[in-house]
Amino acid sequence: RHMEVPTVQVSALYALWALSAADDNVSSKVALSPSNGDGVVYAILFSMRQHEHNAAVQLPGCGVLSCLASAASRSGDVDDGTTSGAMSTIMNAMQMHGQSIDVHEWGLRALYCECSNSDRNKIDFITANGETGSGIEILQRISDEFSSDLAIQEWVCRIFHCLSKDERAAERMVASDVPIKAVVAAMKVHGRRQEAVSLVEAACGMLGNLAAASPEIISSIRNEGGARAIVDAMNCFPSSAGVQASGCAALVDLSASVETRADILQIGGIDTVIASFKTFEGNHQIQEEACRVLCYLFVEAKAEEEDAPGNVVVSVAVEALRSHPEDEGIQEAACSLLGVLAADVSSHGAILSAGAIDQVARAMTHHSRQRTLQEQCCALFRNLSASSSNQDAILRSDVINEVIRSMIAHSDSEAVQENACCMFWNLASDSRTDPTMILDAGEIKYIIIAMQNFPMSANVQALACGALWSLVSTSDKMKEAVANCDGIEAILCSVLIHGEALEVLEKACGVFSSLSMDHRYARAIADNHEGIMSLIIESMRKNIASVVLAEYGCLMLRNLALSSTNYAEEASSACSTILKSMCEHPDASGLHREACGALWSLAASSETCKERILFSDGVKVITRTMQTFSSITEVQIEARGAMSQLVA
Repeated sequence: RHMEVPTVQVSALYALWALSAADDNVSSKVALSPSNGDGVVYAILFSMRQHEHNAAVQLPGCGVLSCLASAASRSGDVDDGTTSGAMSTIMNAMQMHGQSIDVHEWGLRALYCECSNSDRNKIDFITANGETGSGIEILQRISDEFSSDLAIQEWVCRIFHCLSKDERAAERMVASDVPIKAVVAAMKVHGRRQEAVSLVEAACGMLGNLAAASPEIISSIRNEGGARAIVDAMNCFPSSAGVQASGCAALVDLSASVETRADILQIGGIDTVIASFKTFEGNHQIQEEACRVLCYLFVEAKAEEEDAPGNVVVSVAVEALRSHPEDEGIQEAACSLLGVLAADVSSHGAILSAGAIDQVARAMTHHSRQRTLQEQCCALFRNLSASSSNQDAILRSDVINEVIRSMIAHSDSEAVQENACCMFWNLASDSRTDPTMILDAGEIKYIIIAMQNFPMSANVQALACGALWSLVSTSDKMKEAVANCDGIEAILCSVLIHGEALEVLEKACGVFSSLSMDHRYARAIADNHEGIMSLIIESMRKNIASVVLAEYGCLMLRNLALSSTNYAEEASSACSTILKSMCEHPDASGLHREACGALWSLAASSETCKERILFSDGVKVITRTMQTFSSITEVQIEARGAMSQLVA
């Protein structure tokens, strides 16, 4: 009725603004919706368009739309005007009144609430293509023109953060450098002001979201000084849970870049994150994100050979495990952090003294279905078990049982199987340790099952063979268990598949050399696959530089020759390879001992072998061995035995 009268419109809009701003009176906001027949939103938008040059109309119009959009997020009955063109009307108001701080502030507030209400609104805002430009272009202009106004900058950052929460919107945002430049500039100008806490929280959140959406954008964030701005914000607002949570989360995403990790490390990021960790021990999000970023930073500190407070981090990680036993995210992140720390032997003492072994074992029990956690825990115990000083503590704990349960429950996880096998290998590598203290004979099957489940993984095959080698080398029970659990077949399969992988061949030969000391298993090895001896001999020839393969290949051939003259005849082609290995490695006493033993056995069991050894200057090579290792009794015994067969 009075649409043409500006003073009436202004008064009415301020009255509606007052009503809609009554936080405790949601019914007033609902009453403004079209569902009650009043058509108020339409009237507000029409008034703003009719008087677009009048700032006195635009300000309360933006104010009431902001309140309605906020109410719409809490009640589906409230119309926020989106379907009627509210966002374009608000953007037009800001464009028409470029010098009005109040219109811009309330316009930004309204746009923030509109974008918060739906992902569709976020996309519409970014892709707007009218006279006012796209949403990002509008925010750029406002950010540049009102760079000194804290309130304006806060709402710009909050809108950018809101937009970045939607994956599709974030993908569109990274196509422009405007969001990054705008929020980092705002942090640099206002970030140290105590009233800027909401600004820096939103800015950190947006930077993290964009880095997660597109790792390629991290370099742009780094170049603008984003990492430093985040660390500075965390240092300026140490008591703000919001800033610390969004800051830690952003640092996690930025740390995907090696260069950015180095930057964070150099500006004291570790100390900042540790301080956050300690201050907010009860905050689950901060505890989890802090553990994750510390994982990245300690990896970088190790690579850069920088000193880092590893002992301090061990204690807080263990405390996180102890304080949040039911939180899978914290448990996984803390176990990952301890695993990274355990890669450095200097941290092992702190890890043991903090009671980490028992805490991690409990985490495996309570979160048995959490695959990533199980993988990280197995990696931790792999690293710890590499040091002999930690092995007693591991054996006294429930770790072995937990790792076996993990192998069973996560039989499809290559990481679990690989790390578990390596841990068993580490524990069994000390010859003073009784293998039955590590595994029962019946449990050795889980190592063999790992080989069967991952036949194409050279890492699993090599580590499993290494574990089997250490376990069977001093235990007849373990030899029998391997044979009874189809272990020989699994190792043969591994050799056939990975005939070019030296790390697999060396460990497989090691297992065969131990098993073949028993004639029953020697026959099983030779008879299960007709060409296995030829394959081993060919592998020795191709990998003549490998002392390990040569030494244990010789021991295996010796044991096979002793078990049957037929095997000795089949192994006759190995004679020249054995002699060549001795010449290639003149100082390897273990190799020369086993090589001479093999030549002795082969010559004693086969005339063909004897002829080939003599033809290849075997006497000369053995004589040189006797001269070189004149003080080593074991070598002398084997060399004389071989020589006696050759000159007889």
